[in-house]
Amino acid sequence: MAKTNAQIQSDYRERHLNKDKSRVQVILDKEVAAQLDALRDHYGVPKQTVIATLIGADWKRVAKLQPAKELKKLATPARKRRPIKKTARKTKEATEAKP
Repeated sequence: MAKTNAQIQSDYRERHLNKDKSRVQVILDKEVAAQLDALRDHYGVPKQTVIATLIGADWKRVAKLQPAKELKKLATPARKRRPIKKTARKTKEATEAKP
């Protein structure tokens, strides 16, 4: 009996995902998707490599700004950590409006 498309896809994912990889699915604006395609074509690498390179570069930038303890928290898989608390930024207008 022939496999269904869902079974074929499931088998593919099982073969390619292991303990060192994680599957990420995102929906991008058309403009951003086109930019990603352009970067892929320019460098001649898969989208996965473009995304990993960009994240790696930004991670290095963030690492210079964060204490080591905070970096360890950020690098922990999301299911094992609490969400990052967002703090409100004071805008110039808000600080000038106060008496």
